[in-house]
Amino acid sequence: MLQKSRKITILMLAILAMYSIIANYSMVNSGFLYYFIVNPLFWIIFIVATNVFTAKTNEGTKLSGSIFEYTLIAAFINIGIYILSEIFVDVGTNPYSISAKGILINIYIYILPIVAKEYTRFKLINNVYEKDKNFMAVLITIIYVYIDIGLIDFSDSYNVTKLIFANFLPIISENAMCTYIAINKLYKPAIWYRTITLAFWLVFPILPKVPWIMTSIIDTIIPAILFIYIRYLRKKNDVQKDKKEIEATEPKSIIPLAVAVVIILWFGMGIFPIRPIAIATGSMEKTLMVGDIAILKKCTANDLEVGDIVQYQKENFTVIHRVISKYTEKGKIYLITKGDNNKDPDKDPVEESQIISKEIFSIRYLGLPAVFLNKMNWSSAPDTSSIEKGM
Repeated sequence: MLQKSRKITILMLAILAMYSIIANYSMVNSGFLYYFIVNPLFWIIFIVATNVFTAKTNEGTKLSGSIFEYTLIAAFINIGIYILSEIFVDVGTNPYSISAKGILINIYIYILPIVAKEYTRFKLINNVYEKDKNFMAVLITIIYVYIDIGLIDFSDSYNVTKLIFANFLPIISENAMCTYIAINKLYKPAIWYRTITLAFWLVFPILPKVPWIMTSIIDTIIPAILFIYIRYLRKKNDVQKDKKEIEATEPKSIIPLAVAVVIILWFGMGIFPIRPIAIATGSMEKTLMVGDIAILKKCTANDLEVGDIVQYQKENFTVIHRVISKYTEKGKIYLITKGDNNKDPDKDPVEESQIISKEIFSIRYLGLPAVFLNKMNWSSAPDTSSIEKGM
């Protein structure tokens, strides 16, 4: 019977890392060859290799049932938030094929690697002794994060922030959670979590067009909270830990944070009648400065008077300017708007269908971080003097 071996684990991880580097640099863009042949075949071989060359590990501990239960709850909360968001945000059709054949192909391409990754993660992390597990957990997480992220192109600098927050953070959070599940001698809960959350995007016919920053928060916070709960369960189950140390990991302390995050998500997505907007340009100075947060309330043309500050849609962006004139023509209401810091009124009258909301108050400079993030991801704007970005 094989014994646990740090050297074997590191060698297996080195093979995995080398394959990932080669695949990411030269094979990912090869389409059919990579996704249908090379990648599935590699993971099948790697599963066999981990079974042959690593020590036998029995899955499960006294906490298995609780961990599995919490993991399923977290997965369904994740997709539940996205399903509910369809009430409040724009939706679109699923770009993936949802025919029986398409679903089977997607299972082969996307789900098979998930099963392989979590099983091999479980085998490798438990092929070392307890004294080496912390180091190995970090190393395994880094390698599996790189596998999930693939090769990121940073040549477009304005995309860096979006890539970090929309890709890096959720993937790091999810992989840290999966590694911690593996440390607890489990792999099936991680497979179920990743499969359920991915399946939503693969098989649901209608999907929400949630802003990337909201997706980043949802997909980062939920695995992080699950990680904390599992850690608390483990500490509580360890009779050698003193009461103070157990209380320090009590997950109740993160409940207010989780609630605050959900409220911020709803607030930012416009679920409430009011929503915040970070002012990104100086067209409304000195009323609204760059970095201010304008609190906006949904309205119609009938709710607006001369002097009000209105948000309206213009092509693929929104404008926040002051109403300087209002008139009716052929039964339709039109607005003439102007930025307080601009010399001339806006070129075209604002129609009723363009009106989104009006400003009710503002908070000075609270939105500077959002402006920074948005500017790094905003390219080729047609008229940057009047573009404002939502949080």
